[in-house]
Amino acid sequence: MKSNLFFILTCLLFNTLTAATTQAMPMEIGGSNYVIWSRGDYSASNLGAWYDPVHGVRPVIGTYHLKPKLVEQQLRNLYKSGQRKIALVLWFEAVREDAPYHIHGHLVDSSLSKLRDQHEKNLRAVLKLINKIGFTQLYFRFAINGLSDPAVGPGVSWSSWSKGWNEVGYQQNFKFLMSTRSIVEEELKNTAVRRMYDLGVELGGIESGQAVPYQKRLWSDYIKATKGDISDTYGFSIAHSTNRLSKLINLLMSVGKIPKSFATDIYPRPGYSMSTALSEVRGELDRNGLSGREIILQETFANDPSVYQGVAEARAFGLNLTTIMQWPLQAGLGDVHFSTLGVLNHFDNYLTAESKTPSIQSSGFGCVDQQCLWILGRNFTHETKIKIYSANKKYLGSIAQPNFRLSNNEKQSQLITLRLPVAASASKGLYYSLENGTALSKTVYLKAPGK
Repeated sequence: MKSNLFFILTCLLFNTLTAATTQAMPMEIGGSNYVIWSRGDYSASNLGAWYDPVHGVRPVIGTYHLKPKLVEQQLRNLYKSGQRKIALVLWFEAVREDAPYHIHGHLVDSSLSKLRDQHEKNLRAVLKLINKIGFTQLYFRFAINGLSDPAVGPGVSWSSWSKGWNEVGYQQNFKFLMSTRSIVEEELKNTAVRRMYDLGVELGGIESGQAVPYQKRLWSDYIKATKGDISDTYGFSIAHSTNRLSKLINLLMSVGKIPKSFATDIYPRPGYSMSTALSEVRGELDRNGLSGREIILQETFANDPSVYQGVAEARAFGLNLTTIMQWPLQAGLGDVHFSTLGVLNHFDNYLTAESKTPSIQSSGFGCVDQQCLWILGRNFTHETKIKIYSANKKYLGSIAQPNFRLSNNEKQSQLITLRLPVAASASKGLYYSLENGTALSKTVYLKAPGK
């Protein structure tokens, strides 16, 4: 009972913290956009196979049930390579009723304003795997496509948005989004998996068709639905292009709230490097009075050393980019959406010493007898170890799971709580540090309570 009370009190305390700082945030271990478990016969020489009902791509949420063991193995391979974050992309449209598995290529059906029963079962199963395997962050990305895409311009006969605003279509999309979000929250709310939602993949800054009024309406309705708490979303991700971030910022400001982070998708090309693109991102933040705002590189080439070089340069010049999420695509392959999925199993170029190092924000003693320790920060994993030292720096031992609890708070920080060993006396103070393998945090001294 004492321990449970301690957890409740600390969570209440941390939910009141704000991140009103422009200091550089630490790099975090990123991961992959895990979007299909098979590309079928699709390749650079066979682009038409994409939508083939038998030999086409297989979206994770739409077809997990066809190969559940393969999906689990692929997720485990990602984790084994050192990745600790995962992104799921849910492409959707109103798919025709007779479509096999209620999918059309990469798209799942949204015509019911909610997931089909099989798709919901698939999603719940994948979320359970993500938690079980040990991932600490999920980026859940909603991608409107095809018939349901408000950015389709006028005159496109097959689009439900080609003649202007489509209220029925908007309601269908919004209800689909919120009902799916509820499933994710239900499955992961009591886990150590942080959630961040992309309300429209690469919709940010787009002005074609009904994209602008759609984003404004959706942002306003999302704020209302979450009672003003937007800590679990960066709004709409951006396919980077000059001034597109500024357009998104101005749109969100017109509604009244700005997220604490933004997400951008960048694929460098000859003559346009990652460093150049990120310099533009930093400039747009500065011009809009948002210097220091967190940036997530939500999509880029898989395990590309030149990408990381550009990220490192941008961070050195003050861009608060914290996470790299790779796409299953290698640089230089031309107009292909996916390479072989095995490229996601390599992540070493994005696994830097900084991204693996635990970052401690604050800590203290807890529980009635002061023999509990809480630590708030980032880059904590299920493999993290807490090394405890006495006030005179005598090593008292190392604590690993299952002897500590890893959770998260609404501000996207992570929280470790544990019961101190008998030999560690809070009444005399103590030192501690965290380690992720060979990556060590700073050593922290905690004074005895009341001193």
